[in-house]
Amino acid sequence: MNYRSWFKNCTDVIATANGLRPVRFTPQQLSHYTSTENLRIRSCCSSGCALDIVTDSEFIEFDYTVGDSARSVFYFDTFVNGCFLSSIGTDCLDSKEGRFRSEWGDAGHREEARVTVYLPHLAEISLHSFRLADGASASPAHAESRNLLCLGDSITQGMDAKHPSATYPVLLARQLGMNLLNHGVGGHIFDKSSLDRDLPYRPDLLTVAYGTNDWGKYESLAEFRLACDAYIAELVEIYPEADITVLTPIWREDWKQARPMGSFAELSRTIADVCGGYPGVRVVNGLELVPHQSRFYGDGRLHPNDEGFAHMAIGILKQWRGGGTHINENPFDRHLSTQNPVQG
Repeated sequence: MNYRSWFKNCTDVIATANGLRPVRFTPQQLSHYTSTENLRIRSCCSSGCALDIVTDSEFIEFDYTVGDSARSVFYFDTFVNGCFLSSIGTDCLDSKEGRFRSEWGDAGHREEARVTVYLPHLAEISLHSFRLADGASASPAHAESRNLLCLGDSITQGMDAKHPSATYPVLLARQLGMNLLNHGVGGHIFDKSSLDRDLPYRPDLLTVAYGTNDWGKYESLAEFRLACDAYIAELVEIYPEADITVLTPIWREDWKQARPMGSFAELSRTIADVCGGYPGVRVVNGLELVPHQSRFYGDGRLHPNDEGFAHMAIGILKQWRGGGTHINENPFDRHLSTQNPVQG
């Protein structure tokens, strides 16, 4: 079987000594993220990546090897015909080798089903030794007709969600019935050199969520504005036909502290003001997305947990439905009203 074709939500699948490894970025982008070890590790994680097949087997099994990881949580989430089945893994990854198995049917009573397994989102992982029931067949599930690209930092990548299917990019893609490419990299900022014009993925809908790391990087709002504007200008030029939504930063525990470049609110207003210069770019107010309570954050202060990400996804969809700002047409109507039935 062509196991490479089973992978979804990645730009490439690389054959390594440890098996098949999904990749989210182009070689140029991966080179860019080698500027620090943290960025390199996080860019190699399989955030949003999944196996997506149609099979008459009653189970799927494979072995895996773990490379570097950004967090210790490590779960596989399985959906069958778009319905959640199970989450298998650990809160404290302590082994570099393992075996995954998920069962959903009865032997001898086979029915074809679409099976989607979201891979651990905060680790680099390679899969090998795939197994199905004796005599079972499998083929790649159909791709959706529209593409979602999510750009951002650790929050877009999914820290600190426990489950890979709980991150806001996956929740949006499932609700809208779209393919997904998660380009979140923990610790990153508005940086136009991270974009690659030759990315082999053309988004219909695109979200951008930076700013919380920029808040501690720059000495002035003027300096930040230049970086933010350069990034949005490059994005609009590369993807002129995409619906672009920019999320201002979500709540963080220290959001009322003073910083050299200005307040958190001034940072958000600067992002919105920059985007206002680009017709068709929508702005979503991040402070309205996740409740301002530490219990919705995995670390209690900055990164949402599973429940926090659910609020975030619902809030984004709600603001899209409401029309938002700086846009002539509401992409919510276009992408949600014509969606396919929600799949895994």
